[in-house]
Amino acid sequence: MSVQLFATLALITSYVSQGIIVALILRCPLEVILRFEWHFAGLALVCQGLTGKKMIFILIKMFNLFFYFLLHSSCFSVSGHVHLWWNVLG
Repeated sequence: MSVQLFATLALITSYVSQGIIVALILRCPLEVILRFEWHFAGLALVCQGLTGKKMIFILIKMFNLFFYFLLHSSCFSVSGHVHLWWNVLG
């Protein structure tokens, strides 16, 4: 039951962060985006981090992985965040 809950929450936070990133790229409500761009970028980063942590929890819960798998998953999660920030700042 907890796996379904965390998968649903991960999906919701992933969609929220994707919506924020699309709004940042398209600058959809121009005044709001220009005024709070860094706040939206930080919120997208937090949502992506929460999604990654929930997915790691699901992997551990479902497959009962060892510590080194967790280490590699967190490494991929960090590289995803670095890639996100590189695109936001670039």
